[in-house]
Amino acid sequence: MKKIIWVIAALWAGLGSPAAAFASSCLPADPSRGYLKTADLIFAGKAVSLNRSTVMTVEFSVSKVWKGDSKQQRMTVQTSVGELGYNFEKGTEYLVFATLSRTDFKTYHTHICDLTRPLANAASDIAALDKEVAAKAEDANVAKKDQPIPYDRPLPPKNTSDKPSPRYDEFVKFFNGLDYKAIALDYAGAVRKLTSENSGTRMEGLKMLAATNEADAIAWIVPHLSDRDPNVATEAWFALGKLVESNELKRRDKLDYGTMKLCERRAFDRDLRPLRWLLVSALEAPNDHRAGKAATMISYLGLKEEKASLEAFAKRTPHPAYRNSVEHYIHLLGPDGASKSDYCKARDVLSPDERTHR
Repeated sequence: MKKIIWVIAALWAGLGSPAAAFASSCLPADPSRGYLKTADLIFAGKAVSLNRSTVMTVEFSVSKVWKGDSKQQRMTVQTSVGELGYNFEKGTEYLVFATLSRTDFKTYHTHICDLTRPLANAASDIAALDKEVAAKAEDANVAKKDQPIPYDRPLPPKNTSDKPSPRYDEFVKFFNGLDYKAIALDYAGAVRKLTSENSGTRMEGLKMLAATNEADAIAWIVPHLSDRDPNVATEAWFALGKLVESNELKRRDKLDYGTMKLCERRAFDRDLRPLRWLLVSALEAPNDHRAGKAATMISYLGLKEEKASLEAFAKRTPHPAYRNSVEHYIHLLGPDGASKSDYCKARDVLSPDERTHR
């Protein structure tokens, strides 16, 4: 669904009043030092509404944002009706460069000396913008990777069995591939809490990481599954379960409201199935709280081959609530496989941007 951004391109010559603008000229914007530096808001969109009074108000249906808050559904903005105002036409698509008013710091404006132009004439500008945005993102990633963190790298739990385990090897490979450093930098407060001697503080850190919905946070949560405080360990299992659930439900078939049908995994889906070794180990452990959480995650991950392990747990647990819950999860695994609905078929061909916004 397209985002709707209100752009009030209000001309304030010298960031002053519209009246002053009518009697003034302007210098053409110079992109030689970078297109992103020429405006505060840069987007492509169709002019769907024009409201002319003392200023011109233009409503755009936005198709892409290079600079600005793309999450907002609407923004309020204005353009001069004087000689320096941009002559927008309803129904035409534009590449818009707008500047935030330094008077109220709320409205955006554009004028004939900005780089705003019909989208049909902006191929070279769009190519330059794409290149700048990509370079900026790459620079940010490099800077983040080079930035040190004040914590040791989290380590995966050890395999206590003497026998070789391909599933454990798969788990360790998955665990070591998690971007633990990015989580430590982006959610420094949560990770810092995990190092506290206070159990309550560690639990707060786990809850914060669970709320991020970031799969890479698993790297910091897993070591606390065996925390010295059993309450913290239980909270870690809940945190892991929440991350698995939020990750897997991104594949939920939105046309199937009666059951929890999931679409097939595609290359763009984060695959958390290597957690299998960890979850099956928990099913076989005596702690029913953890085993119940592991059963939930096995269901979400669609690990049909672990159905026998789930059935064995359901038989041995003395808790009716866990037994009923696990039987429910066994039913959810079902024989039918992934959903083949029109929604799932359309999801398979969505671009990365479209998948992000759906």
